[in-house]
Amino acid sequence: MRIVHAAAEVEPWCKTGGLADVVGSLPQALAELTPPGSRVLVLCPLHRGVRAAAERRGETLVDAGWTVAPVPGGPVGRVLRVEPVSVEGLEVAFVDCPELFDREGIYHGADQQAWPDNPQRFAWFAKAVIDVSPALLGGAPDVLHAHDWHLGLAPVYARQFGGAEVRRAWESTRVIFTIHNILYQGVYSKELVPRLGLRWEQFTMEGFEYRDQLSFLKAGIAFSDVTTTVSPGHARECLTEEGGHGLDGFLRARGDQFCGVLNGLSPAMWDPGIDPTLPAPYWAENMAGRATCRTALLEEMGLPDLGGLVFGVVSRLVWNKGLDVVADAWEHLADERTQLVLLGSGERAIEERFEELARRVPGRVAVRIGFDAGLARRIFAGSDVIGVPSRVEPCGLTQLQAMRYGAVPIAHPVGGLADTVIDPGDQALGEGHGTGFVFSPLGGPELARCIDRAAHLHAQPEQWNRLVQTCMSHDSSWTVPATRTLGLYTGKAAP
Repeated sequence: MRIVHAAAEVEPWCKTGGLADVVGSLPQALAELTPPGSRVLVLCPLHRGVRAAAERRGETLVDAGWTVAPVPGGPVGRVLRVEPVSVEGLEVAFVDCPELFDREGIYHGADQQAWPDNPQRFAWFAKAVIDVSPALLGGAPDVLHAHDWHLGLAPVYARQFGGAEVRRAWESTRVIFTIHNILYQGVYSKELVPRLGLRWEQFTMEGFEYRDQLSFLKAGIAFSDVTTTVSPGHARECLTEEGGHGLDGFLRARGDQFCGVLNGLSPAMWDPGIDPTLPAPYWAENMAGRATCRTALLEEMGLPDLGGLVFGVVSRLVWNKGLDVVADAWEHLADERTQLVLLGSGERAIEERFEELARRVPGRVAVRIGFDAGLARRIFAGSDVIGVPSRVEPCGLTQLQAMRYGAVPIAHPVGGLADTVIDPGDQALGEGHGTGFVFSPLGGPELARCIDRAAHLHAQPEQWNRLVQTCMSHDSSWTVPATRTLGLYTGKAAP
């Protein structure tokens, strides 16, 4: 079996969010499940910083010997393979085209404004994927798995791009398209239709037309055999008028060819027993090191230990993540020993609100604006709970990562949060049933009451430790999701 995964980012070489985590771990799980002799190829643009990331990992980017020129008279690139790759059957390659991808940000610059040529950049890359994948795999691909709106045109090009030899290579390929967040649809002026090598006859309601504009996301849905999203909960939301963001009817028309497959984690990448960024290792069976991590985190963040609940936040500070509700909640907490440790960046108004909160209650709130992967893991390891108050959360990896490290999630039950954070009540949580605390509706007073619930249970060490062990033992690996995905590839499993 020959499988191609195409995406705009891939962990651990380039990342802005959960998309990279999935593309960095799902293909690896698939390589371990596919029959002997199978090949799984991951293709991504060579963004600035990828070379340095590979060097830090002791890897080399080797020229694969392929020139990429999918647009006549347009930019020219080269394919670079990552060596070594530790998983048999897995290959990772980057398409190097400095003119399009050697920039300070994957999608936008420091001013947070999207690069104006994003549609041309990602259309070029989608064509490059179709052009070179058969050669890199040594034969016709059996599966193309394209991820999110950036690769929404790849399913279109797989059906109609290139010369006769390229078209023959893709004529029997099964195409899977995954929506990672339906909020982001890649909608652009219809003037781009001919410029991107698309056909006007497909600019229809059944094709890639969306309110008289071109939608990359809708193109991926329309031209794939199966469309998936990253949790059953988000799939259900996408079929509603509120959650579908204009595409609910289109997705409902797909019938059983649209489904949700819950994301997973790589256990080896998220293991507090071997994580070098932590001050002490620990396991579900022996959590002594977790107390050390809590003490070290509070010291790192400049907070005293008040003996109460440590509430951690690791998030982009944007509206859909609901972090404004955390700031609202701090005005309503009953237990004044509860402390907040926050790491994130995003909308300046939200950043300033947390900075002001830290100035107002300096012994209880500490804020770091920006992102630090090591500090994120130390927050998971040293916090008692992790806040995930999202308005929209297709799957969410934060709650899964936090559970692996023994931080109990407090969540607003949307999307994948509703699938993974199970709240059967305080008594049942203390008995080892369930995986966290849930609050609704979304509001500061409601979140504050939920935090106080957690603080009350936290004050009962035996029950709290039982809950933490349950969270750490929760199976969030890729085994089940990857097995289901493989079934979608072969057409042997119903969506």
